[in-house]
Amino acid sequence: MTATRRLIIGVAGLSLFGLALATLYFAADTSQVREPLRLFGLWRLRHVGVFVILTVSGLLLVFYAISRAAMVYAAIIAATSMGFLIILEGAGRAGLIDWSDLLSPVRGELDDLGTTAVPYRAATGKTYQDTATILGLESEAVSFDYRADSHGFRNTQDRDTADIILLGDSILVGALVAADKTISGRLDALLPSSVMQVALIGIGVQEQHQLLRDSGIDIAGRTVVQFVFEGNDLLDSRSYRAPSAKATNSPGRSLVFSTWNLATLATGRSDDPDAFDSCWVDDQLYTFQWTDRSFQNHEIEANYITDALGAFANDVTQKGGRYLLVFVPTKLRVLSDLCIFPEGSRIRDSAEHLTPLREHLSTWGKQCRCQPV
Repeated sequence: MTATRRLIIGVAGLSLFGLALATLYFAADTSQVREPLRLFGLWRLRHVGVFVILTVSGLLLVFYAISRAAMVYAAIIAATSMGFLIILEGAGRAGLIDWSDLLSPVRGELDDLGTTAVPYRAATGKTYQDTATILGLESEAVSFDYRADSHGFRNTQDRDTADIILLGDSILVGALVAADKTISGRLDALLPSSVMQVALIGIGVQEQHQLLRDSGIDIAGRTVVQFVFEGNDLLDSRSYRAPSAKATNSPGRSLVFSTWNLATLATGRSDDPDAFDSCWVDDQLYTFQWTDRSFQNHEIEANYITDALGAFANDVTQKGGRYLLVFVPTKLRVLSDLCIFPEGSRIRDSAEHLTPLREHLSTWGKQCRCQPV
């Protein structure tokens, strides 16, 4: 190889290094707004991925400029490393390794309680507030006492069915709340009618319908009350309709995502409350997880949700029962009028961070023969 050609290839390699650095420079979000899953609070995974690809490509060209043998050795090392990573990633996706359990720092003992219906499952221990953990904030340990009924749901009484069946997700499960303080526990104690919940953590509207059907619980002549949360039910609807996307993004099954979650949690911490999507109400700081990021590009899911609600409501009424709907707003919708936002807060205009789900449900409720509340 001629010296001129070596020089050209070497310069090309160095140019890729420069392009990699430029990618980080222009992709960095320096707004000081704390967002989960950004390295050092600046870069998303895709930005770092482009940086790595450009850097590796630049290295190969530089080694090639030195000698073909050096480039071959470098390529072998890169290919071997990539192959090993693919094998480890595949092991996670096949369910052979739980990367989240291996790589994430131990924050508590709650694990997967409430995410699957396991009859008579019981556990006690300590854990930490989930939102605080996601944001990398410190929180005091919380004790829990979790016990499931014969169906695998968290109820104070073990029944085959009940007069009123509450259908939903984590809002009803209340894994860190005493069982008698959950919504179902309180209503069961206050009302003359029997009450039970059919709920699991992390499932959306459509999956809740399937959960009730699969449980075999008799709903004939019963009142079914479904709780729809605007915060993550649009994302859950998307995951239900595209289960492969949900599996792909599951941190526990992916080495890449588990490592990324750990890295962003370790590097993205901030002691400045203004660095979060937050506000002050009197002297109390509130942070918000469910903002525009929970529904951007997924607004169409509101239509799929109302279609599913309509079909399910018909099923209930055809069996002689009543169907009622409870809309659960995000914390931002509830508190926005009371909030004092930090200077330059990106959520100051809170209307831009509220999902379209309430309006869809309101329109659907007027057309539905069920009884929305």
